[in-house]
This record gives sequence, structure tokens and C-alpha cells, in this order.
Amino acid sequence: MLREKYAARKGFTLVELLVVIAIIGIMMGLLMPAVMNARSSARMASCINRQENLAKAVIQYELNKQHYPYSMRNGYSWHAQILDELGLAKLANTVAEGNIPSTNQPEFKCPSGDATTQGISYVANVGCDTITTSSVNGDINNTKLCASGLFFYYCGKGKSVKKTASSIVDGTSQTILLSENTKKTGITDAYKPSDYWWTTTNYSNEAESRRHVGITWSTGISNSATTPSQYLPYFPRSQHSKVNVMAFADGSVKGVNNNIYYQTYVGLMAPNDNKCGYTFNTNMGVDPNYQ
Repeated sequence: MLREKYAARKGFTLVELLVVIAIIGIMMGLLMPAVMNARSSARMASCINRQENLAKAVIQYELNKQHYPYSMRNGYSWHAQILDELGLAKLANTVAEGNIPSTNQPEFKCPSGDATTQGISYVANVGCDTITTSSVNGDINNTKLCASGLFFYYCGKGKSVKKTASSIVDGTSQTILLSENTKKTGITDAYKPSDYWWTTTNYSNEAESRRHVGITWSTGISNSATTPSQYLPYFPRSQHSKVNVMAFADGSVKGVNNNIYYQTYVGLMAPNDNKCGYTFNTNMGVDPNYQ
């Protein structure tokens, strides 16, 4: 009779159902961080791959032209100048004809950035931001400051400093070529990426447009700055956790810790630390955040 009683029972009791739901909830809670981490890693891997492609295109441009691209030239940013090297000849012809496309180019967008916003995620090493279009303490004619990045521009009275791979004294593996710089809360507006990666139309002068297509450093920041709050407007930021993906002049790409010392950042940007117009603090020691 006892067997017949249990044989007639069907389904779960409410308690059993609640227990199963609780177990599923715990399992989902444990699983979700792993899923999110996997998605984040996949987006970062895609970002690295896109920067590698851009770095290869810039390196090929330098081989073809015997110098790195202009930060801006004839109203177009460096992005437009390397379209042929990226295998986008049709788009290059369209841009050359003055027919600017209104669509985003995925080649210039980080998957972890604001992919729905018109603009760019990747910017170039344009050097010192102290230089302006008007003479300030002679900086506009200071060839050291003009040569403190890789992507060049006219720096006063017809002068220009064209950088080549052979002019990188510090080593191509230790000199930043490109970086991501997404529209992240807390960054000074002047250092956000351009809304339009192909033209200077929206900016009042070349110095301002350079900041929108490139990363910069400033002689006005303390060479002892070790906390991000001291140099937030200058060091580029990303949507990746704790790191910023950067491409170096040898074509390598890696995540650089957001908390590196400011002078480490300047040293990585300058192709020749001894002649970049910046005084390094020799008492800083080894940067624990950059290996």
C-alpha cells in the first residue's frame, strides 16, 4: 500500500521547485561573470587585430613614402591617407573626389567603444601639444617639440619635421605608433576623437584638429606625475578594463596599464628621449606599472 501511495505521486512540490530555481539562479550567477569576461576578451582581441592592421598599413605607408603620414593634410586626417594601404582603394578614390561617406568604417572602430557614434576609436602619436599655431615661448619653431611624435605637421614658417622609421632612436618596439582613445566619461572634450575622421572642418585650427586625431603629451605636466588624475587629459583611455591597447612602431600591439607614470608615457611617445624637449626625472626609478 505504501508503494502504491508513492507510485501515484506526480510532479514537484512547491519546495522542490523553489530549490531547483534557487540552484539555477546560483549557477547563472556563477556563470555570468565568466561569460562577460569571455565577451570582453573577445572584444579586446578584435581591437588588437584592428590595430595590428592599422599599424601594418602605416608601416607600409612609411615604406612607400619614406615618411609617416601627416596628422592632418589638406583637410584630411591620417586615417584617409592610409586607405590604399588598408586595401580600401575604392574608398580612397571616393574621398579623393571629395565625396565623403557618412558611414562608420569598422577598421577605425574599437568593438568596446561607442560603435553607434560617428567617429574614430584609434588615434596617432602626434607628439607634444605645447606647440600652437601662434608663437608661444618660441615653441612653434622648436624642432625638438615638432619632432616629439611620429605623425608630422607644419610647425611654423613653412617648417616641417618628417619622421621616418630610421629616425626612431629609442627603438621601434619602445615607441608608440597608434592608440585607442574612446569617448569615455571624464576625458577633457578637446581630447576626444573626432566626430568626422576625414576633415578639419569642425575645428578652429590645426592644433585642435591634431588633438582629435592623435594622442599628445605636454611640457606643462610634472615629470614626477604618477597618478592618473595628474595627467588624465593627456593619457588616452579606453573601454577595456585597466589597460589601453596601443600599437608600436615595430607593428606589435599590447595592452598598456592605465596607471603608468607620465614620464613613461612621454618616453614611449618620443622617438628620441634625449631630444624631445622634455626633461626626464632621473630619480623616478623603474615604473612598476610598465613592464
